[in-house]
Order: sequence, then structure tokens, then C-alpha cells
Amino acid sequence: MTVLIVDDEVYMVEYIKKLVDWGKYGFNQLLTAGGGSLARDLIKEHQPELLITDIKMPKISGIDLAQIIAENSYRTKVIIISGYSDFAFA
Repeated sequence: MTVLIVDDEVYMVEYIKKLVDWGKYGFNQLLTAGGGSLARDLIKEHQPELLITDIKMPKISGIDLAQIIAENSYRTKVIIISGYSDFAFA
């Protein structure tokens, strides 16, 4: 299975990447992107089983990525993360 981790803060991508023993949960491919544009392309190319994404990024947000997944009927599960304390935004 494939997981895609997306955040415009590179240190967050690295942190999440190291946070979990991905292989233990069946993920044999770990993809990362530092923004929504690259993530959009990776989603279309690899159709990962799991997307972990920041909610707010320049140009293409985590919400936009989730919409792309829904519009294309990909089976990707989405986890949206945010540093915002006000979840009305989400």
C-alpha cells in the first residue's frame, strides 16, 4: 500500500514520516510532497491508499486534494491535519 504525506512545512513531513512504523501497518511505499501541486500529480499517478495532508497550503489546499480524490472516485482515505486551533475553518 502507498501513503502520501503532504505539508508545506518540510519539518512536518519529516516528523510524520518518522512518527509511524509504516511497514508495520502494510505501507510499503511512502511518498511525500512539500505542496499541493506536486501532491495532486502524485495522487493522480499513484492513487495512494492513504493521504495525510495539511489543510492550508498555498495554491492547492488539503481540502482541494480531498476534492480531487472524491471527483475521481479514488479509494484513498484522507487524514487532514491543521495547526489552527479554530476548526470552523475546517
